[in-house]
Amino acid sequence: MQLTMPNGVPGALDRWAHRFARGSSAIAALLLLGMWALISVEVVLRYLLHSSTLVADEYAGYMFAALVFLGLNQAIHQEKLIGIDVSGRWAKVVSHPLVRFLRNLLMLGLNLALLYAMTLTLMASMRFHSRSIHFSKTVLAYPQSLVVLGLALACFASLALLVRARSRH
Repeated sequence: MQLTMPNGVPGALDRWAHRFARGSSAIAALLLLGMWALISVEVVLRYLLHSSTLVADEYAGYMFAALVFLGLNQAIHQEKLIGIDVSGRWAKVVSHPLVRFLRNLLMLGLNLALLYAMTLTLMASMRFHSRSIHFSKTVLAYPQSLVVLGLALACFASLALLVRARSRH
């Protein structure tokens, strides 16, 4: 069975990008479900029992950050990032294969720069055993590693788009 990707380009790189996108989407969906459960428990505890989990806000924030960066992979893979529709005489220029290639190259460069910066942050957190200032004293490397994973997958998806754009050029 040959897998055809969004623009009809088959290939091993696209198949792996597709698998990673589906996997990261599944993890993001589980994180969203976990956020819902955590916030629901917090609301019930606060308003009915006048108590708190003391960690719901913090963990929901970590889950949301991981969800965003894992979801970024799917958005890049499906070419569903926010864009600008251009009509008229500029439509041909913007849709030109060279412009598409340059756009994807720029996106890959930006994702690599973000991955590098976030990896340095993660390494510093690990080196200094950084913990949150909240009640839970969470080791910050745990949530930061999910952001690094999401950015690494975004780089892979960007590379797959770049190769796809190059193959059309």
